[in-house]
Amino acid sequence: MALFVVLPADVDDVCRETIGDKIGVVRANDGAAACLMVGVVRPRLIVATLDLPAKERALLEDAAVATGARIVFLTPGADAMAIERILANAVAVAFP
Repeated sequence: MALFVVLPADVDDVCRETIGDKIGVVRANDGAAACLMVGVVRPRLIVATLDLPAKERALLEDAAVATGARIVFLTPGADAMAIERILANAVAVAFP
């Protein structure tokens, strides 16, 4: 399972295509909701952008550590190839 946190539609599309259909995806519309969802959904991969407020990023990082999830923060405006490369590496680690 992967958790996408407040991703713009174009980034969400690239992430979904990169991850593929074999990994389920849950989406959170805000960082606070995502932090609560981590303990319930138990994703192995969390994907968010650095646009998320620092406090919410820190809470997500703590939740990821607590559950053993791999977390990736994408740079706003990153191109599709960069996102694909970053996510391919993260998927390889989170879903060996």
